[in-house]
Amino acid sequence: MSLRGNKGEWSEVYTLLKLLGEGEIYGADDKLEKVTDLVYPILNILRQEKDSKREYHINGSIKLLDGDSKDIIKEFDKSKFLEYSQKIFSNLKKLSGRSIKIEKFENYEEIQSFLNDINVKSLKAKSLDKADIIITIHDKQTGTAPTLGFSIKSLIGGKSTLFNPAPGTNFIFEIVVPDKTGFDEKSFNKLTYTESPRLGKRIQKIEDLGFNIQFDSIQSNTLDLNLKLIDGDLSKILAYMLLYRHKYGKIKLTDVLNLLNKYNPLGYDLSRGHPFYEYKIIKFLYDIALGMTPECIWTGEIKANGGVIVVKDNGEVLAYHTYYKDKFEKYLLENTKLEEPSTGEDPEKPGNPREGAKKYYYGWVYEESNRFFIKLNLQVRFIK
Repeated sequence: MSLRGNKGEWSEVYTLLKLLGEGEIYGADDKLEKVTDLVYPILNILRQEKDSKREYHINGSIKLLDGDSKDIIKEFDKSKFLEYSQKIFSNLKKLSGRSIKIEKFENYEEIQSFLNDINVKSLKAKSLDKADIIITIHDKQTGTAPTLGFSIKSLIGGKSTLFNPAPGTNFIFEIVVPDKTGFDEKSFNKLTYTESPRLGKRIQKIEDLGFNIQFDSIQSNTLDLNLKLIDGDLSKILAYMLLYRHKYGKIKLTDVLNLLNKYNPLGYDLSRGHPFYEYKIIKFLYDIALGMTPECIWTGEIKANGGVIVVKDNGEVLAYHTYYKDKFEKYLLENTKLEEPSTGEDPEKPGNPREGAKKYYYGWVYEESNRFFIKLNLQVRFIK
């Protein structure tokens, strides 16, 4: 079966090979730079394929074991793993597209043969626990050898998405229109379609008309409940973040956070310096980095208990261990932005979905039960 996937999925195989070849992984600071005195020797890596469990043990060479019987299947020279990790990386840097077939790779038959030899049959290891890779490390701090799950985030070839958009990530705002104003949402959408930035201009014009914009709900009830589990006020905070992002044209999370602290829409007592907004936003970023998604019920149980592995655009692979959670949280806050995914609006009929577009369908005013609404979509992406 031909291997194919996006750069994030290919990065999982790249990470597997590179870590086995190097036999260790370095920690990262809050700038995503290597901490030279923070290194974790790797003892083995576990991988669950569709029909089998495999273990890769590092002891001079690489021994491939059956995960159940512990029988040694094959033995390899470590240098082979580094060699083929570099070949995969070089191809990923050259190629583009959302789904890359291995046949597009230079020397793909050679790469395919090696992956077959080491029993890699799919790009993404089968996982029921949200960890992308399972590693047993030698922990020098405790003198133990814990087996830990890590989430993998790839920055190869572009800015990785931390929180993916979906129809359910639409935040719905009611536009409170006084009676007898004669507001016509169809004319409004048409007149404002060519404005730039369209969403920001629409929000500004709504307020210029004297109408109030109030957060109503989230399109996905599951997402709303997930956010409430993290913090009871989080849905409202993210709603105001989206509103301020478009109203003031600020996209970096740190800039939007400054606006939250300035306008304090939830009316917190900030007089003693409590970082209410920052603390709650960081909790959100940390949970989505370690597994929370919009449409799966989130229990707060983090299975990627080792932390996060980041694949940099230059191919360097670094880890944020949960011991150093604060460094990872700072990195997340300072290196993310609120993206604006495609609205799906029809340019020929503003205020209506475009046929064949991604079904986010947000950003225009619509009427429902004699009330007016506008949706804003949440997507979080890394800046670098």
